[in-house]
Amino acid sequence: MSSTPSIWPSAPILLDESVKQTIHRFFSISDSTDPTSGRLFAEELFAEDALRRVFCADSPASDVLVHGMFKIDLKDGQIVELDFNARFIMGEEAKIKFLQVWTDPTGMVAALKKAGEGVE
Repeated sequence: MSSTPSIWPSAPILLDESVKQTIHRFFSISDSTDPTSGRLFAEELFAEDALRRVFCADSPASDVLVHGMFKIDLKDGQIVELDFNARFIMGEEAKIKFLQVWTDPTGMVAALKKAGEGVE
């Protein structure tokens, strides 16, 4: 990881310390050469059903497509499930050179619209 200090949002945005720790842990595991890193991602960072399928375009797995699902709990009690696809192009030493994520935001837009209907 970079030795440059992170710049986090400041007031009035309150960012829970656990969110910062999870983000730092994500990058810490990403930087690790430990062969158990994949298991650590699954156990520590991702919801049980987040990753559904992984596809590789080549034998050294330098071009990887991931299909999964995000589950988002909104403050009004709604739960939104969004499928996503992410493409990883890996560089030297298994570092991510390129990452692109796609999702259909229709479900989230509808939920946020519904949540905002009671707001004047």
